[in-house]
Amino acid sequence: MKEAGIDISLFQAYSCRMVSPSKAAMSGISMDDILSMADRSNTRTFNKFYFRTNEKAGFADNVLEMDNLTRREVASEVISSVFNSYTTEVPVISSLLCSGDDIIYFMCNKLEEKSLLVKGKMLKSSIRTLQTLEKQIFDMALNKEVDWTCKDFSGRIVAVDVNGRLKFTYNGNTDLNAFFPNGIAITPSDKIILSDYKQNALHVLNSIGELLGLHFIDKVYNIENPSSLCFDSEGYLLIGNGLLNDSDGKIYVTKIADNYM
Repeated sequence: MKEAGIDISLFQAYSCRMVSPSKAAMSGISMDDILSMADRSNTRTFNKFYFRTNEKAGFADNVLEMDNLTRREVASEVISSVFNSYTTEVPVISSLLCSGDDIIYFMCNKLEEKSLLVKGKMLKSSIRTLQTLEKQIFDMALNKEVDWTCKDFSGRIVAVDVNGRLKFTYNGNTDLNAFFPNGIAITPSDKIILSDYKQNALHVLNSIGELLGLHFIDKVYNIENPSSLCFDSEGYLLIGNGLLNDSDGKIYVTKIADNYM
């Protein structure tokens, strides 16, 4: 409501119950039709509690136009190029973490087994393993405002602030049959990038959970089953993929479109 230009000190969520029938009445629609559609029993109740005349018309206009104001064009390109790729010795890159000096940490989750965590150094054509550890760990991302963004087992993204208050949930694009979020990475401008494992796609959200971009990365770059994401120290987006029944999980070094950085 605030983003639509409505004074939230005067109007609250309950005010929305008055909006559509009031707008309909001011547009000349018959009272019988309004009462029927709004499930109201009589004109007196409607006029007393729900009908707001022209002095409130701005509120009705603003709320009814909110969908147009907040609807955004969804871009089809998230990454603009792939610079390099590395083949690893683990079947799937379940999680990725990058640090300085080209140091990378990646993890392989195996069903009913401990996770394998690998610390390595990225060279020109390979990753040199520095350390391995078997340990059960989980995936998360942290942005500069200390808000948490995490995935849950119901196939959605949940964002909460530092005090645990819900900011938004994201259940995927409604045009897709299913949403299987795996990797999460956050850009310096707080854009949230998600890897969709089953759809071979990257989703980009803004800080309030609106979809800005949706890129099917298998079509151009042949990246399938993206399972993990992270940014390296130079701003490249690393994408890990693979399947548990394979033996060649890969890490792709990609450049993200400038408008998301």
